[in-house]
Amino acid sequence: MAKEPSDEIKESKKATCKGMTTQIFVEEPYGPEAIEFYKIVFRATELSRVTKTIKTSDKIKGTARFESCELKIGPSCIIVSECNPDSYLVNKSSAGTRIGLVLKEIDGIIADAVELGAVSEEGDITTTGRRRAVIKDPYGIIWIIRSPALLP
Repeated sequence: MAKEPSDEIKESKKATCKGMTTQIFVEEPYGPEAIEFYKIVFRATELSRVTKTIKTSDKIKGTARFESCELKIGPSCIIVSECNPDSYLVNKSSAGTRIGLVLKEIDGIIADAVELGAVSEEGDITTTGRRRAVIKDPYGIIWIIRSPALLP
């Protein structure tokens, strides 16, 4: 439970959020594969990718390791990272990640996702008249996809 804010905090200028970025974790070594999935299914654009070089005698994996990638999906960004034993930021007891998207073309997105290994739940119409579908991608992330609000 959060503490009661001090008078100083209550009186201070309020910070205004200008945006938010979600970071998702996929199991190692599936980071680069997940990125390609999101590029194809959600038409994501890769903004940046971070790799690191490690000392290893592993001739199969080599010395380059994927660390993270920033993707732009519509006006929003997500960061895709790999979950490995050194991932100190990961909450190991997390119940999972769910990300909501508003997309005009739901059917094509669902078809592409399923073709690439996602599992789709049956879609429905919400009480606000929007179409809704849910997919679980091959990396365990649940995507809730809604159409834009329908006009009366």
